[in-house]
Amino acid sequence: LFPTDLGGSPLTVVIGRGSIGKTVVEVYIVNGSTSTLVQTLQWAGVTSGENLATFEIPAALFVVNPYLTDKYKPKSGESKWNRKPSAV
Repeated sequence: LFPTDLGGSPLTVVIGRGSIGKTVVEVYIVNGSTSTLVQTLQWAGVTSGENLATFEIPAALFVVNPYLTDKYKPKSGESKWNRKPSAV
């Protein structure tokens, strides 16, 4: 699942499972070689019918800090993620 623009709308995830144990889904932002855990969803309940649980993750949690992307990765010899964007 790779939504690129949620447009301010929450991401809705539906977990369907059996009736034994639990299901855990981890949602990440993946940007280049950097991944950041956004939220862990867990469903261990039992409902009638299809045993579904719906989760909404606010779009605001998917905002990426541009300084943590590969574009600003240190150049050879740099030791920190300290590069700043150049003027456009």
